[in-house]
Amino acid sequence: MSKIIGWIISNAKNFPGKTSLEDEIPFVIWQRQWEVYDVTADRQGSEKLARSISLLAEADRSYGSQASYYLSALAVYRANYKEALEFSRKGLEQAVGSGDREGTARMYDQMGEASYHLSDYAGATEYRMKALEIFNELGHDIKAADVNSDLGLTCWRIGSYAQALEYYSQAQNTYEKENDVRRQISVKSNVAGVYLRTDRIEEAFDLYQQAYALSQKMGDLIKQSTMLNNIGVILLRRSEYKEALAYLQRGVGIDRTIGNITGEASKLNNMAVMEGILGNHDKALSYLEKALQIDISTGNLNGQASKLNNMADLWAMKQDYKKALEYSLETIDLSRKINAKDYLCHSLVKNSELCTLLGRCREAIEYGREGITLAREIGSNSAIILGLSYMANVYLKLGDTKTAMDYSDESLELLKKQNVFEVALEKYYFQRYEILKAVGREKQSMECLETAYRELVKRAQEIHDPEERNKFLNSTIDIRTITQEWKKMKDSL
Repeated sequence: MSKIIGWIISNAKNFPGKTSLEDEIPFVIWQRQWEVYDVTADRQGSEKLARSISLLAEADRSYGSQASYYLSALAVYRANYKEALEFSRKGLEQAVGSGDREGTARMYDQMGEASYHLSDYAGATEYRMKALEIFNELGHDIKAADVNSDLGLTCWRIGSYAQALEYYSQAQNTYEKENDVRRQISVKSNVAGVYLRTDRIEEAFDLYQQAYALSQKMGDLIKQSTMLNNIGVILLRRSEYKEALAYLQRGVGIDRTIGNITGEASKLNNMAVMEGILGNHDKALSYLEKALQIDISTGNLNGQASKLNNMADLWAMKQDYKKALEYSLETIDLSRKINAKDYLCHSLVKNSELCTLLGRCREAIEYGREGITLAREIGSNSAIILGLSYMANVYLKLGDTKTAMDYSDESLELLKKQNVFEVALEKYYFQRYEILKAVGREKQSMECLETAYRELVKRAQEIHDPEERNKFLNSTIDIRTITQEWKKMKDSL
């Protein structure tokens, strides 16, 4: 008997149904085919298998839970998350009714998957903890590790970064022990996501590159798409725009080939960020509107919060601060609804800046304090520094230069200690220049203006295309003001 036939019969005999071996063998083969289709993102193959298993379940009810599971997974592929949740609930009832403990755990995990995509993080955690308990009880190490990895992702979404890394570590230990490369790709990507949120950029970039190389080796299109997006984001933040766009466009090409609309929405969002940086605001808004519509159509509330947050940034770049505040308030409402603390703290500190620009200083102080408190709670140094910086701005506008300087000093101290990811250094040092100038410390203020201009030039020099570089240098009022003030200073010397 060949090894493959032995494997099939062994797995068929272990299946908890009551059908004959002849009936169980095709199902076991279908299980392995599903894994292959998943890796290669062959959605037509996945759909065909789901239909075949559903027909088998009609003939033999013992396959009912399995059929519901695959239909739910297929719905997730299509981004029909509410439908996925309904299928998984049905599968849970079937598994519990037949006394299938493994099937029960599988369906709890699938309910967690659907709930996660619907941004119901509390529900996702509850379902997955139930799945984890059963898988541990049954001694299914890989499946328990999968749930740990998923729990880490949920913690990441709500800003519980230390807990997320703990879950990922448990999962990674199992995957390395079992030499499961595909799962190692996922957990490397997830750990990198936490590193980005906690400003460990180089470590994140290294992990994404490792994960992309592994996904290419395996031929896993979905994971290639994800890694292309994540590498593109870091390149974007490094001002390597052409390289970033190339990665993002390659990712969109894969997404459109395999029908991965949620992946496409994510990349359109990042392309919008890039166009906004280069001053192409209308083009950026067009990308964001397409991305937002995809997320609305799938019920992805977390994705909607991300797009609304970036729309607020774009309207601020266009100097329509009232409209920017409207989008930011929408982001805050949605973030509170789904308990997405990362988006919430960044939107709160953003509101501090927008309210200051609108002359609503008391509101700016309230938003700033709440945002900084939340940023400290979740460990987001970028948000803390931005919040302190914006608080310095509002007190400067109120004429309280002492308090403005206190906030600026605190932010500078933290900035020296941390390699932050989301702070525009030229904007920060220009703000400090204004505060130092207001308190009469002319020499230090000029040094900060010089630093702000150098940071701006450094970012511009990383853009090799002259036209794109010129667009960047004229993209926002903040950038134009830094250049103008620096030229005035030089002319006065």
